Amino acid sequence: MTLIIGVAADEAEAVRRISRKVLADVPPYRPDPEDYAWCLPDGERIVVGAYDHGTLAGFCTVDTIDQFRDLAHVPDSPAETCYVSALALEPELRGQGIGHLMLAEAVRRARDRNWKYASGHFREGASERAARRVLRDIIKAEPVRGHLGSWETYHYILARL
Repeated sequence: MTLIIGVAADEAEAVRRISRKVLADVPPYRPDPEDYAWCLPDGERIVVGAYDHGTLAGFCTVDTIDQFRDLAHVPDSPAETCYVSALALEPELRGQGIGHLMLAEAVRRARDRNWKYASGHFREGASERAARRVLRDIIKAEPVRGHLGSWETYHYILARL
């Protein structure tokens, strides 16, 4: 497994493939494949990819908070906040700490860009555990039901970097 900073724009199909697998068991959320554009490199966005034998196997994206202000709890976030918009990994590679490594690298990059806070909605389970390990100075952590139309529980976390 290799961590690469910056997933290339030509990885769009791999990002879509992984996103479809990750979100396949989060009914009723079924975005159009073009909706995954928010996972691809674009200006301020930080994208960290995990590659398994040269094939993209997971990614973590961090964006400016502004485009996510309409989501639950986000309006209360300070202006200097970045938002973890995706933490996705091929299901068969979970449980090996790869998500934690991707998130830690993305947060390190966010600190380098002088963001003071990080936030995100993390799916209950491995994503939430990774977030709690990486985002240690937690200001707010609340369960959110119905995030993205899902009946699963997500956890909104806001932390100081």
